[in-house]
Amino acid sequence: MKTTRWRKRLMKSTRGKILDLLRTRDQTVNELAADLRLTDNAVRAHLLSLERNGFIHYSVTQPGSSTPHLTFPLTPHPET
Repeated sequence: MKTTRWRKRLMKSTRGKILDLLRTRDQTVNELAADLRLTDNAVRAHLLSLERNGFIHYSVTQPGSSTPHLTFPLTPHPET
């Protein structure tokens, strides 16, 4: 498959790093923030953009007492 310039640029960005981490396993916002040394709000902003563009979706792993724990699995889109 021919790699395009936009794909190379994406994979070097923070969003690309998030996608790379999510390829190995589904992760929570806090796990991604710790791995990337970013705030959880910064990670959420990137995840929102990735979700809007169809790269990821969210999944509830376990309901919490106040908020559910979410993970972010990849959609088939990044692999195409």
